[in-house]
Amino acid sequence: VTLNINPGVQVLLHPQINIIVRGQLFAKGTVSQPIVFTNSTPDMMWGTVFFDGATSTPSNYYFQSSETGDYTLVYSGCTLEYCHFSMGGQSNAISGRGMVHTFNNAAPIINQCHFYYPGGIAASSAYANM
Repeated sequence: VTLNINPGVQVLLHPQINIIVRGQLFAKGTVSQPIVFTNSTPDMMWGTVFFDGATSTPSNYYFQSSETGDYTLVYSGCTLEYCHFSMGGQSNAISGRGMVHTFNNAAPIINQCHFYYPGGIAASSAYANM
């Protein structure tokens, strides 16, 4: 299963609700239209975006040559790019802690993302690389 989230989308999550990735997640915002993950209820924290390496598609990196001989780094797999995360990371049974959590050899690409929450944990990992 693949979920694509378009630039400019605001994802509102209820308290302690997680997004569990067991496939592919592509959340690719832009500088002018970031994707926002935030709480739906004031003063209540949502859970995490949880990548389980046992079931999510691994990320791959390779260099692609252009006609001019230049090389570009190309990647595929789960991607969070130009995303803003706020008011998340509520600790619960599935998520551990952090607004993004990787587990069991998951390795999503996280590029140009911002995490906002005073005193909170932005990202965490267990048995995985981030």
